[in-house]
Amino acid sequence: HLDLFKALSLSSSAKKTSLKWTEYQIDFENIEDMPEKGDDWEKMVCLYNENDVKASKALYNKYYYEIELRKTLTEREKINLMNSTEPDMAKKLFGKYLSKAMNIPLSYLKVMGTDRDIVNVKNIIFPYIEFKTEKFKLIKESFEKLQLKENDKVEFTINVHGININFMLGGLHASPNNVIVKSNNDYIIKSFDVKSFYPNLMIRNNLCPKHLPIDIFLKLYEDMYNERISIPKDNPRNYILKICLNSLFGLTNDKFSFLRDRLITLSICINGQLLLAQLIELLIEEIPDSQLTMINTDGAEIKIPRIYEEKYYEICKQWEKLTKLELEFADYQKMIISDVNNYISLLTSGKTKCKGKYEFKDIPLHKNKSHSIIPLSVYEYWINSKPIEETILNHKNIFDFCSGV
Repeated sequence: HLDLFKALSLSSSAKKTSLKWTEYQIDFENIEDMPEKGDDWEKMVCLYNENDVKASKALYNKYYYEIELRKTLTEREKINLMNSTEPDMAKKLFGKYLSKAMNIPLSYLKVMGTDRDIVNVKNIIFPYIEFKTEKFKLIKESFEKLQLKENDKVEFTINVHGININFMLGGLHASPNNVIVKSNNDYIIKSFDVKSFYPNLMIRNNLCPKHLPIDIFLKLYEDMYNERISIPKDNPRNYILKICLNSLFGLTNDKFSFLRDRLITLSICINGQLLLAQLIELLIEEIPDSQLTMINTDGAEIKIPRIYEEKYYEICKQWEKLTKLELEFADYQKMIISDVNNYISLLTSGKTKCKGKYEFKDIPLHKNKSHSIIPLSVYEYWINSKPIEETILNHKNIFDFCSGV
């Protein structure tokens, strides 16, 4: 049995939507409501039902690769994953591997977990996190004073280079509003991301849920990481490992998971922010005339004088040595920024990245692609210098002009 909406996560609370809405999102040629009573009502109902069947088939064909992947994994892993969301797949697969490694039945593992009423943040901050400037020292001290209960929220803000850096339990974020930042002959926008940030924070700092044997858990987790980076991305096994690695963070905060331990969740999130802030402080303090551009969860962009590029990489290397984490780098020609969640960036390689209101293709099914012609024409204007009127008047796909409500 295949349930498309479960397999594509469209039944989950975060992405819940209807078949009608997915018809709109995939540009299905006909969208109908249930017909009202009247002449030929039975015939109209049959046609309406037939249309929904065609829509379901179109959805299946569009996401065929997702279904085939689940079929392949189900056969290979001997677990029914046909209707599993990605977190559910991670729970089932990691549960299988972990119960085997611990030599206990899966039913025993499933009832395990560690509940904590309060987490004293001072006890979980890594000892090698240190800051030089008062603003950043104050943030660390503010975190150390916290005694976090379940569902507590946190927000601290400092201003650096005229930009507010926001520290919250969900991650570190910062950006200016409504600006264009460009590289030129004298300055360049440098970008870095931490490779597999949360999984590597756990592995390099020996973080393990209290109820699990640390040697078994961390060896299994690190082996999975090493295996994933050694095999091609088009291999289904790579996808399995990616799911397990990336979903683990969420499962430590899932009250129905055998990985449940909120101390681990907070350790990863809080230390991750402070470590990222530590690198940013080093860069802006040690590189003259540098300008912080953006920070977003696991990476940042900073504009620096080109003469200090070597210094930039030296500082990053020092940080990598201290943290045992690995950075990945890119350079940008320009960034068109509304805010931290809405921007267009053009890499020196010629590739582009659109986020938030600037996205105009491959919009997730549960979101709203209404009036895609607007971000498309804005993109063409900023990236290809094409007048907005030209894009609008010459564009032939009527669906990009439609609105869904």
